[in-house]
Amino acid sequence: MKNSCKISSKEELALEYAYLAAENKVTTIFDAAESVKEQFYHANENVSRKCFDEPVSALCDSSEKVKVEFESLARSTLRGRVIMQLIDMFEVCEMSGHA
Repeated sequence: MKNSCKISSKEELALEYAYLAAENKVTTIFDAAESVKEQFYHANENVSRKCFDEPVSALCDSSEKVKVEFESLARSTLRGRVIMQLIDMFEVCEMSGHA
């Protein structure tokens, strides 16, 4: 007997939005980590804090490795459909005067 797990287009769209939201959160975390790294090193340019440099450098290196790995992952093609549906929804709102 075949497993016929079918989802509706509404459920599929909800999954696509959830996927994009999660991807956006991960990207935001990487951006925040980069900002913290820049601020830490900028603040420490003239200060000698060798006891902090090594652990912070190790964390920054680890974060960068994870970011590179994340960015190398194959992305889903969902993005195009979701964006097209958002554009369609926006156009409908514009035509009806709700935009």
